[in-house]
Amino acid sequence: MKKNIKLILVSSLMVLITACTGQAKNALVLDMDVVAKATNRDTLIAEQVKQAEAQFNQQLAGVKKDLQKQLKAEIEKIKSKDKKAQQVQRLEIQAQQEMQRSIMSARQKVQQFRTSLVEKFRAEVLPIAKQIAQQRKVMMVRLNDKSILWADKSLDISDEVIAELQAKPKQQEASK
Repeated sequence: MKKNIKLILVSSLMVLITACTGQAKNALVLDMDVVAKATNRDTLIAEQVKQAEAQFNQQLAGVKKDLQKQLKAEIEKIKSKDKKAQQVQRLEIQAQQEMQRSIMSARQKVQQFRTSLVEKFRAEVLPIAKQIAQQRKVMMVRLNDKSILWADKSLDISDEVIAELQAKPKQQEASK
């Protein structure tokens, strides 16, 4: 009985090891940060995000100015001095809350914009990574992120993707 259990455990372990080694040959690794840095895309994305932030900050300055005008107009409408202090405080709190909502909304929009830029970059890299994977007869390309503890350098296709991306503008110029 113990021999059968040992045999089953050893067989299971061997199947698991075989499956894992088989998977390693069916996956490549791509480091998008390395590709972005080598192609200067990280700088371009950062600049575009900075420009978007500047635009939103201008809009926020306009919102703040409008809220201050509205607050001043509401304060001037209040006649009674007793009610004035309470209402002014309430109006100031409302204006601050509105400003905080506007700031949060602007931050979300900047983050969404940044995400869309990264997604466009990924979409540009995808066909290149797919082509390399197909040439190597590999079934999957994984991003080199924190979920990968270690990968053999031979599985990393980042340099090949960089070369293709850098050749792309040259190919486009040649076709013009």
